[in-house]
Amino acid sequence: YDGISLSGSRPEIEYGQLHEGHTLEVIRVPQHSRVGRYENTPEFRILDQTGADVTGQYDIQTDFGTITIQARQLAVLCMDKSKVYDGKPLAADPVTLISGTLAPGHQLMTQEGNSILYPGTVPIEPVYQIISDDGIDVTDQYTVYEGESTLTVRPRPLILGTGSAEKCYDGKDLTASDWTHLHGELLEGHCVQMEVTAVRNEVGIVANEGVARVVDENGDDVSSLYDIQYEFGTLQVQPIPLYIRTGSARKVYDGKPLECPEWELTGGNLEPGASIVVQSATDLTLVGTVDNEVRLSVLDADGRDITARYRFICDYGTLDIQPRAITIRTGSAQKVYDGTPLQCQDFELIQGSLCEGEWIELLGASITEVGYSENFVLDCSVYKREADGVWSDLSACYRLTFEFGTLRITTD
Repeated sequence: YDGISLSGSRPEIEYGQLHEGHTLEVIRVPQHSRVGRYENTPEFRILDQTGADVTGQYDIQTDFGTITIQARQLAVLCMDKSKVYDGKPLAADPVTLISGTLAPGHQLMTQEGNSILYPGTVPIEPVYQIISDDGIDVTDQYTVYEGESTLTVRPRPLILGTGSAEKCYDGKDLTASDWTHLHGELLEGHCVQMEVTAVRNEVGIVANEGVARVVDENGDDVSSLYDIQYEFGTLQVQPIPLYIRTGSARKVYDGKPLECPEWELTGGNLEPGASIVVQSATDLTLVGTVDNEVRLSVLDADGRDITARYRFICDYGTLDIQPRAITIRTGSAQKVYDGTPLQCQDFELIQGSLCEGEWIELLGASITEVGYSENFVLDCSVYKREADGVWSDLSACYRLTFEFGTLRITTD
């Protein structure tokens, strides 16, 4: 399409012949200037030598072509637009021709398109016409591709914060109703109404949450115009500190556990009717020293466990088991030299005692040549067989001292 008429072609005889002296006269060929597909049907007649119309003397078959005018291709675009809500409409800009050309004498007439007032996103609906020099709307003679674009109004950002508070547990609700406008501007006549709803009673920490809304001068809720975000403070109830001192105990190793469940409250206060009970205490069986850790619970007057309301600060005593002292005397032996080693594995406890179920395994020295030597101890261990059948080496639980016998080899 270019706005100029397109004429059909003249008809031609494709098959058959005119009578001698006859001529084919074309009266009119079709012309079209608008987009479309048309039959190319010219008007014609056959004249004889005298100029008389003899068309009726012929059996005429026609096979006419077509006249096609295609729409002119254009592409237009409205640019995306966005803003923060300010109470005024956001209108689409006029369209811009981004591809293709107009036919000679045509103009693209544009104006602002649709608009959006409240927060959200809508597609732009471009508004335009193509007008010829003589004022005729020829938009329908074009295929116009409209680029996709949008209008977006963003809600106004608004950040609100709540206060924080903390205390030790006292059975009463902890709240903090104060709040602060941290960021963002309100439109004229708008104000924030904030309700801080969080409550904390038991030990622990929670966000000091609240809910806000924005109202206008008439009291109407206009919160949808704002993107309300929060920076919440916290409500924290700390456990009540109780200061505990545990007892100490010491003994010599005897194979039995050492316990000392004694404790005393040296600071802090229990709520009325509450009491402290011992759940478990540390015990020590082998030689060594450990802190005397006692696990305590707090029960209320009805026997309910309320330990979570308290924090135990402990000064632990100690459990100390000292090695058990025993003295061992090795045996003596004598023989005439025969070239074989002389040993004596006999021994006796001359001071102290073993704990029940324990025994000693001892390896003494040996001599082979003529002479004598003390029956030194090469190895000495104390063992016990546990209930599960495992052998335990308890040598570290003893302080061993020795008196040595003698080994003597003579010549006769």
